[in-house]
Amino acid sequence: MTKEILNIEDVTLLVDSFYQKVRKDQLLGGIFNGVIQNRWPEHLEKMYRFGRPYCSKSIRIMEAHLHHTRISRFRRSTSTDG
Repeated sequence: MTKEILNIEDVTLLVDSFYQKVRKDQLLGGIFNGVIQNRWPEHLEKMYRFGRPYCSKSIRIMEAHLHHTRISRFRRSTSTDG
């Protein structure tokens, strides 16, 4: 079942849930914690602002976008082509 993103509280819940999982992940946790370090509050606030335009959109859209963005950034950062 899909949950609609209706307000900023929904965006906050989505972002917080996503990053809780990322931070606990064996591979991604080390990468994100290494880059963000002690700036998690600032990073999360930026992600909350990023998600505001998605209010009233399907949560799957946001999840797909976040996943695609992270994978793309990861691939670029590990590419040997620079």
